[in-house]
Amino acid sequence: MIKEQTIDADPPGGQGGAGRDEPTAPPILGHLPDIPAFTEREFRIGTFVWNIEPEVIYWSDGMFELFGLAPGSVEPTFNLIQTLTHEEDRRSPASLHHAINQGLSLNREFRVVLPSGCIRWLAVRAQPIVGRHGKTEKVVGGCIDVTEKHTALAEAQFAERRRQALVQAFGGVAWLARADGAIMDMANWGEKRAPGVIPWGEGWLQWVHSDDRERVHAQWKNAVREKSPYINDYRVMTADGTYRWIQARAVPLKDNNGDVLEWVGMTFDGHDPAEDRGIKQTDILTGAQIRGARGILNWSVRDLAEAAQVSPAVLRRLEEFDGPASCPEDVRMSIAAALSRGGVEFVRLACGKPAIRPR
Repeated sequence: MIKEQTIDADPPGGQGGAGRDEPTAPPILGHLPDIPAFTEREFRIGTFVWNIEPEVIYWSDGMFELFGLAPGSVEPTFNLIQTLTHEEDRRSPASLHHAINQGLSLNREFRVVLPSGCIRWLAVRAQPIVGRHGKTEKVVGGCIDVTEKHTALAEAQFAERRRQALVQAFGGVAWLARADGAIMDMANWGEKRAPGVIPWGEGWLQWVHSDDRERVHAQWKNAVREKSPYINDYRVMTADGTYRWIQARAVPLKDNNGDVLEWVGMTFDGHDPAEDRGIKQTDILTGAQIRGARGILNWSVRDLAEAAQVSPAVLRRLEEFDGPASCPEDVRMSIAAALSRGGVEFVRLACGKPAIRPR
């Protein structure tokens, strides 16, 4: 604990201190009461007083514990602090004394190596106290354990590096949208951008081919309204002004009440030279394909609903749009499988447009 010394003091209106209890005060300017031990433990803090001349450092129990030491087990010194501080975070004595002599506040975070070998992050805040002659006499301050903050920061940085690695591996554009569907971030837009297109808000629609724009906008708004996963295929302008097919996917991040906090999405290069030859494709199911397939099979909405084990209302909603169906993957697969069993084949035309034909 911070040491205390006794001083003489007359009580107000008294005639001296003889025969009376003498008050005590710690060896700093003013009165600093002891901090209860449980408070230091609960908040993982410690306090100290550093007398400059003669150089004596006083630590509270919490300071000893922050450095992984038993209270009172060693004498606090500058050399001890340097030894326990991580070698990459050590500060030269000259720079520290210069700051103190200039009366500058100390405010930094550093690592200490505990006797167990574990690393702990501490934040120190301290204020030099200047005496009557303009010279720093003491430094009063405290430390707090900020390991959890740095651990969380390191985890967030790693998660970001991992996300960037996945984006690079898949060659797509990662993006975030607000709950209302407005784009607020595209991580690697600079690599994929089209001339003169600013993607924020609804500016990304200028990236979309004019023939696909209305459909894409309507389907995205529908997914936002329904709070359902989004998948769509459409053409976009590339950096050289040409157009290519891409596939956009997004899912909503929801809170415990089911309200959307934001959307996380990714856009992939969906163009494959083999698609130009009209090869079979089953990864897309559009509203137009569902309507056309029912016509080929002469099925009613209820017939398809029974074959696919989905709600007729879901089918009617999907058929409202010509483009890719915005629905859960298992629902899309069930509908496609039912139509395929009925005798419909899913293909792409040479232009890249999804189509169907009797098998």
